[in-house]
Amino acid sequence: MQVFKKFIKIQKKYMVSATIFFVMGILLIFMNYALRNSSTATKDFHSMQLPIHLTDEDQSEVSKIFVEYLKENHKVDEAEQSSEVLAGRLYYQDIVADVTIPKGFGEAFISGETPDSPQVKSVVDEGIAHGHMINLQFMAFLNSMYAFYHSGMSLADAAEQAKATQTSENYVTIVEEVKDDGSTISRSKESMSQILFLCVPYVIMSCVFTSLLPAVMSFNETEKKNRENASGFPVWKRSLTLALGSLLFALAFYLCYMVCLAIFCGSESFSGMWMLMALNLLVFTISTVMMMAFLSVLPLKASVLSSIVSTVVSLGFAFLGGIFVPLSYLGDGVKMIGRFLPTYWYSMSLDALNGGKGFTDVLPYFGLELLFGVACLAIALALSKASERAH
Repeated sequence: MQVFKKFIKIQKKYMVSATIFFVMGILLIFMNYALRNSSTATKDFHSMQLPIHLTDEDQSEVSKIFVEYLKENHKVDEAEQSSEVLAGRLYYQDIVADVTIPKGFGEAFISGETPDSPQVKSVVDEGIAHGHMINLQFMAFLNSMYAFYHSGMSLADAAEQAKATQTSENYVTIVEEVKDDGSTISRSKESMSQILFLCVPYVIMSCVFTSLLPAVMSFNETEKKNRENASGFPVWKRSLTLALGSLLFALAFYLCYMVCLAIFCGSESFSGMWMLMALNLLVFTISTVMMMAFLSVLPLKASVLSSIVSTVVSLGFAFLGGIFVPLSYLGDGVKMIGRFLPTYWYSMSLDALNGGKGFTDVLPYFGLELLFGVACLAIALALSKASERAH
């Protein structure tokens, strides 16, 4: 009990640094939550609709499909007007383009005549970028539709395929991933839970290493060790008390973050996926405490080791393990190193759970996180025993 009281007393000295990292973690969660719900998110993206004047002199099936495409994407005015009026509207930017579909365009499109066949005409203000953008957009559509039609598709199917090639979601959404064996697996978008749970491991490590590590290392000082040996207090009891005390503080950090995550995850909170992610974070927290036990027996000053670990180790683990940078962006060499770190398997677990995997699928990842911690603890016990024999 005396050891635990001393541990609490020493721990209070380092609570300021732990509080700073704890608050930083809350801010990270809030910032990611705000960015995920921002109106500028990809899911809220809409193409810009521009005002154009359109004259369809052809009135063919092809021209009608083209007119429908323009109306779906822009504000189209088909009122008959003189060239002088249209020139004035272009000058005052009331419209950005005056588009004319000449007679015979549809027939030439069907027969495949080029390049002397009738082409869509577009008059724009050369000094305005929007007009050139309109021209590039509809020419891309017509060229795609032409290629699809002459590959054997019907006009309707060719038009739909051409529209699909210009849909923005096709360039920002990954619908499947091809595995090495040629099979495909579906990939869903990141859930709010995955995004927010990714924020926590770095701050958990920082809180543990800046507050618990120096407190535990203070008991390894020669003067304190000699005093405890003289009192006859068993070494294993002291070690067990410090381990339980450290775990207690780490779980306090964990529970505080779980309350925040439950609030910000909204409707996803306490779902099956969310509970497994919470279990994943608990396993990681326990593994971090075991890693701290290994660091505490290194022959370095507490202040020096704490500052090195909180910056180099925490940041290194976060980057190599897919916390700050998605695993899909990491190179093969970096991933090879990351496989030896608990943060890597923590990120892998989140990806799997977000993809619809269950407990049995992520259980090996949990085991590898714990295995890292157990290995660190075993090394710490071996080094501690060797040090006692040396003295």
